[in-house]
Amino acid sequence: MRVMRQSDRGQAAGAEMWSIGILVFVAGTLLVTNVWAAVGAKSSADQIARQYIRAYSEGSSPAGALAAADSAAAAVAENRNVAEYRVTPPTDFGRCRMVAVTIVIVVPAIALPFLGGLGQHSIASTRRELTDPYRSGDEGSGDVATICD
Repeated sequence: MRVMRQSDRGQAAGAEMWSIGILVFVAGTLLVTNVWAAVGAKSSADQIARQYIRAYSEGSSPAGALAAADSAAAAVAENRNVAEYRVTPPTDFGRCRMVAVTIVIVVPAIALPFLGGLGQHSIASTRRELTDPYRSGDEGSGDVATICD
């Protein structure tokens, strides 16, 4: 009769591999969470820029357009839980003008539970839109509807 010995030969991993496995799992989870936060910030910046430029291009005066655009952007930011963002507003206003806005949201580079974020990077979105060619009351154009060149 042959006696089987129990030995460690052929064993691929021991108890020390549990700690390495848990470390890899936690690091992977943090990576996916941070990538998802960047994707969410980009989506939020796109939506804020879209609503900002839409409200601006439908405004009747430069001051009114900026006020309406700021209000629309604030409503979207509150809906998307964006606490802070920067706006580079359009500089041009009028019929058949190409206007552009840039929205920048700053997100932590690495978000760590209980410690906050380490570093930061900016997520930007620029949106362009041609203002309404059939609007009335713009300076120098009277009430005659025109089509943009």
